Amino acid sequence: MRRTRTARGPALALTLVLLVGAVLMMGTSSSAFTTQSANPTSTWAAGSVTLGDDDSGQALFTTGVPGTGQVSAAALKPGQSRVNCVKVDYTGTAPAAVRLFVTTRSGTNGTGGTGILPTTHISVEEGTAGAFGCAGFAGATTTWDSATHPNGATVCSGAGCFSDVINSFPSTYATGLPSALATWTNGTSRVYRITMRLDIATPETAEGATASVGFTWEAQSA
Repeated sequence: MRRTRTARGPALALTLVLLVGAVLMMGTSSSAFTTQSANPTSTWAAGSVTLGDDDSGQALFTTGVPGTGQVSAAALKPGQSRVNCVKVDYTGTAPAAVRLFVTTRSGTNGTGGTGILPTTHISVEEGTAGAFGCAGFAGATTTWDSATHPNGATVCSGAGCFSDVINSFPSTYATGLPSALATWTNGTSRVYRITMRLDIATPETAEGATASVGFTWEAQSA
């Protein structure tokens, strides 16, 4: 019987040659010269935004017995004003934008059923020097008053309404009063002088009325 030869031998040999070649290549690679350059381990951390003030936990104005630096705002008459200052310090590590707004705003009506929030004007000046109680206040830039927010502005409507009154003051960071300084960095300080004035046309029906407001400065990373 005649036998047919197959190509198994040459195919196997080819396979062996490839394997041997691979072994030789691996042996050559392992003896190559190498060199490296490394960068030291990198580190990073989140920045901080930190605000403080010099009021020692006291309100700017009070209807009680005033503490050191506080101003009495009891028994105001129409047309009278009260003024006080507070120093705000930034110690964060990240540059930030600071805004002022009110977080609480409330009042009680007078004997005739009228409140004084709608007729209490507010003026805000941002200075570069001073302290709680306004000693040494200087370098003022006015950021809120009847000139910057005149009567008839869209935030105020109705008879006897003024747009610079405390009722119209912003109540969130998004709508808050921006600092005259666009970006605060570590060590930045600003002094805010706030003037409260009871409108001369406040009606007799507001006699005995009370009002309270909480001012908040907030910093958000720029």
